[in-house]
Amino acid sequence: MKKHAVEFICACITFVFFHLTRSASLGFADDAEFALVTKLGSVAHPPGFPAYVYIGWIWGKFMSLFSADHVYNMQLLSILSSSIMAFMLCKTVTMALAQTNQGKIDHFHLRIIGGISTLVVCTGMTVWLWSNAVEVYAFHLLSAVIMLYGLVRFQAYRNLTSLFIAGIGLGLGLANHHLTLILFMPFAVFFFGSSLFRDDPEEVHSVKASFQNIYPYFMGVVAGLIVVFFYVLMYIRAQYAYPFEFGNPDTIGRMFYHISGGSWGEQTMQQVDGIVGLRFPYFMRLILHQYLIFLPAVVFGMACMIIQKLYRLLGLTFGYFLLVLLYQLRIYQFADTDTYMLVPFVMGAIWIAYGIYWVATQRYLVWLAVVVLLPIQLYLNFGKADKSDYSISETHMKEIDRSCPPNSILITSDWTTLMQYYYYRVAENFRPDLIVLKGSVKFTNYEMLPLMYPELYLKVKDEYLAYIEEIRKVKPIQVYDTGVDMVSRDLVAAYTKLMHRIIRLADAEDRPFLREASTFLFHAQNGITTYEATFSGAYLSNVETTAEPEILNMDYDWLNSRLLMYDPAAVNTIERLEVLFDFYRTTHNDPREGEIYNLAQSAFAEIHIVLNNMKARMPFIQAAKEE
Repeated sequence: MKKHAVEFICACITFVFFHLTRSASLGFADDAEFALVTKLGSVAHPPGFPAYVYIGWIWGKFMSLFSADHVYNMQLLSILSSSIMAFMLCKTVTMALAQTNQGKIDHFHLRIIGGISTLVVCTGMTVWLWSNAVEVYAFHLLSAVIMLYGLVRFQAYRNLTSLFIAGIGLGLGLANHHLTLILFMPFAVFFFGSSLFRDDPEEVHSVKASFQNIYPYFMGVVAGLIVVFFYVLMYIRAQYAYPFEFGNPDTIGRMFYHISGGSWGEQTMQQVDGIVGLRFPYFMRLILHQYLIFLPAVVFGMACMIIQKLYRLLGLTFGYFLLVLLYQLRIYQFADTDTYMLVPFVMGAIWIAYGIYWVATQRYLVWLAVVVLLPIQLYLNFGKADKSDYSISETHMKEIDRSCPPNSILITSDWTTLMQYYYYRVAENFRPDLIVLKGSVKFTNYEMLPLMYPELYLKVKDEYLAYIEEIRKVKPIQVYDTGVDMVSRDLVAAYTKLMHRIIRLADAEDRPFLREASTFLFHAQNGITTYEATFSGAYLSNVETTAEPEILNMDYDWLNSRLLMYDPAAVNTIERLEVLFDFYRTTHNDPREGEIYNLAQSAFAEIHIVLNNMKARMPFIQAAKEE
């Protein structure tokens, strides 16, 4: 234990602070989806992330013996992954320093430097934010650091064991959030030379010569076997029907489409004028908040590497960082866009380590960094990464519960609301009396409707299948994917006919028919309904209900969270709240309804300010939406 004391302390500090700042709720974007697919062992959105999903599925089943809270169990998986990542990163950085140290600093202080560098990365805002969520990213960082550890260890020992470790990390990463590791592959080849950590001309081997031995192929075979195993497992799981399944990769063609990124991959190839300029300030802020007061250490570290003639090491780390950054600057994306920088940010620990190493000839400077600088960074980023007041799913489910009378049909276009409802319905039997549908009805895989609501499906089967057939004519893959491109007159007509059938069914069965405000507006604009409706709490209804407009009180802790201004995925929900409050204030403008109008006016003004502040901080959001 003494041999690994510093690494163990890093892991423990990481675990404690990530656990302290976790949310009891699911967040925006994909939290609820990953909670549900790991609960079911189903298929997630492209590229499928099978390593995380199926390891999470097994982990969830094991942890259910101790806790029935699957959300917490999956958060714990992320926190443990982050803690192990911290342990491995500390060892990796220390090993890298040891190969260039030449006896200038004793090994204990090298480990201290490795520990400081690791904790700087872990307490950086972006890494911290994603390390305790029900998401793939903490597990992915662990995979990347296992790979990096194996490659650095190979530089020290030149053995197959090291490449076996590296292959495991690479395989798990490629079977998860594969793009960031695919982008790393051109730089990984430098680890097979002999001069990465040494300036010794006799030790220099060309990259071409390094490929004449077994080493790179051995790592590739190990990684390839892991990748094939997990994607074959996903293919097998896709042969079965689940209450939620994103896409339907049960054929070779759809499997490759899914792995390649599906509709997301197509979206990222779109060109948006001026997007680089709009995204540049946001990513510069990310870099600042990630390294914060240790940003000078990054610069010093690069200078130290130049002085020590570690050109290849600096080139591969900075080159990879720059490649991912440039890729993200031009991409057509706003939700989770910061996550692609996680692996480059973590590899930046090497720069920080060399920066501290440079000034560590005066030993007190090392302790100064430990005693003063690191706690300051932790304090400054704690509030930005604290999710304890980010009660997203709690408030969303509360609004559904108090707004929807028994046996209601709810149509919403808000991904967060819908996905969270599906999770809590499937996992915890929350409000099973409701029928909650996406604006497109099918949501993702068209088979979800007969699986989730078989009775409704049988009653609207003819109209639904006719609608699906029209989707197939326009874009066949969207039958299994999210979204519908309403570009065909026949498709719009089929959708309208289906919605009228559902509305008539609701009337015949005396079911309240509710719509989220943005969906209601879309329906009114396309002649599916008139602009006249009454309110049922957070939704617009076809009949009077007793639901009170409590949503106008804006009693959401997460609206006051500092995290909101760093979360692009929250914008859709904020925009839908703005539309709802606008409906409220324009509908209740009678003097006799002054109290509701004043509440609506106040809520609209407040949410409008929040939205404008978010767009000012993240201007690329609006550009992407307008496109």
